Amino acid sequence: MAIELNELPREIRDRIDIRNDTDPNFWRFEEDYTADFFNILHERSDKGIEHSMIVSVIGQQGSGKSWASITLCTMLDPSFSIDKIFFSYNDLVHKRATLMPNTSVLLDEQSQSYGLDSNRVMIILQSIKEQLRKKSIHMFFCSPVLHPEYQSSMYILETMFIDRETEEAVCVLMTREKHVLGHVRVPSPLKILQDGRSVQTKEFIDAYEAKKDEHLEKILGQKHVDVFEERAEAVMRSKLFKLAERVYVKKLGYIPRDRVVQVINKLFPEYNAGVVPNEIAERIRMNRELEGKWLIPGSKKSRKK
Repeated sequence: MAIELNELPREIRDRIDIRNDTDPNFWRFEEDYTADFFNILHERSDKGIEHSMIVSVIGQQGSGKSWASITLCTMLDPSFSIDKIFFSYNDLVHKRATLMPNTSVLLDEQSQSYGLDSNRVMIILQSIKEQLRKKSIHMFFCSPVLHPEYQSSMYILETMFIDRETEEAVCVLMTREKHVLGHVRVPSPLKILQDGRSVQTKEFIDAYEAKKDEHLEKILGQKHVDVFEERAEAVMRSKLFKLAERVYVKKLGYIPRDRVVQVINKLFPEYNAGVVPNEIAERIRMNRELEGKWLIPGSKKSRKK
């Protein structure tokens, strides 16, 4: 479907004009790439395909990026559910071992200011993507601006505006090198399609909005000091933890979680169990996996003998 630029609101036309003036590839935006993109999507949804679909979705507030991300995740994974939407890198890291092959994951509205510096973000994402790619898990990274993680995405989708008449988000489709291929129209997850059904339900969208609001309230109230990470580093430097590593890693390839928690409770008895030791234990496991010193959950790497 051709884009009638003259019929677009002035704000959107101005945005397109600026991009045309600054991006020599942007003239391709008017070319309809929707059919080609959805053919690629259909191929990737085949469970016989071992490679995952990794896409970065960016766009201004209200341009339809969450719409598009939810729709595409569901098309790739009909079982896509609220528990597969994450609002922080930490949540995704902690739950990565529970994700099943041939499913979709959405990391929505991520920001470097949400407790992780850019270098740490890159290390974590590199590890996560490699692990999930091997499981054929599709990943969509949705944010207002383009973060460095896009460099390992297959495509970049930039949502430009919502076509209210057709209930579609109109997006720029780019390669990871930021070369514009054309535009793609992604239907709203609630749009009634030709078969009489919508991609998602209103209950799903309401639950998504509630989960997003809960996350933002938590973020607005937290301090930008990562105490858990500091405690994790202190534990890993301790003689007790190093002794546990010598005992367990040689035998199992990792220290069992309950043993890590026991070490933490001995070093920091003031925590008196609860959520804090478990959070620190998860940080320790993540750090050791990223350093290649412990086995990754679900990996096929043989245990040390």
